[in-house]
Amino acid sequence: MSSEKGKHIHLDLQDQLSQKNHRLATKVNYFDRKHDCQLQRDRMHLANTNSQAVHERQLMSKEMDIRLEEAKARSSEQHVKEHVAMTEMLRLQLKLKGIDGEDDDRQL
Repeated sequence: MSSEKGKHIHLDLQDQLSQKNHRLATKVNYFDRKHDCQLQRDRMHLANTNSQAVHERQLMSKEMDIRLEEAKARSSEQHVKEHVAMTEMLRLQLKLKGIDGEDDDRQL
């Protein structure tokens, strides 16, 4: 009878271990799924953040291109103003020397 009792205790212990293993496996699977979902959310957030950063860099680059073009335009405008001023100074010098600059304008 003790042999029968030992088998029964052994089966009970196996059943308890099996139930505990099942509960542990269920918990592990739950945490794995939860962790996978969190990883997926983190990846999506990172992808969005990276996309936003790239977009911001592109906007900054375009803004710098615009500023560069504006600076070039101001430089060209200043260059034209300098040439106009130099032409006016030459005209005045010619006038002071008694040379008629209006005839020269028609020749140009």
